[in-house]
Amino acid sequence: MLNIKNNEFKCKDKIEVLIAAGGLGTRMKPVNNTLPKSLVSINKIPILYRQLNNLYKLGYKNIAISINKSNEEIYLQYLKDFSKIYSHVELNVYIFIENDRLGTLGILYEDRRYYELLVDTFI
Repeated sequence: MLNIKNNEFKCKDKIEVLIAAGGLGTRMKPVNNTLPKSLVSINKIPILYRQLNNLYKLGYKNIAISINKSNEEIYLQYLKDFSKIYSHVELNVYIFIENDRLGTLGILYEDRRYYELLVDTFI
């Protein structure tokens, strides 16, 4: 079961993994012109699905994905689809939304509340 929390600041457990997915994916342009790069499929499986499944296998349970506001709906749809396909995976997924493009992990600088949710050492 995938527990999706959109911009929710109160979480019981600290976030162990933060996936930076808010970029434009300009280096993917020859391969992909429409999807955020973490949603691009390799052998018919989106990169994000591989990341979440592998993190689950490694024992991580609390994962955040930092995305740009313009991609919020498509990420939520992909996460719902992931939950159906990988129904055995139990994760808490927190969506951190950047209203503006802030650079790599810029969300941590924009709002200190996000930073405080992370464990001391995170991936």
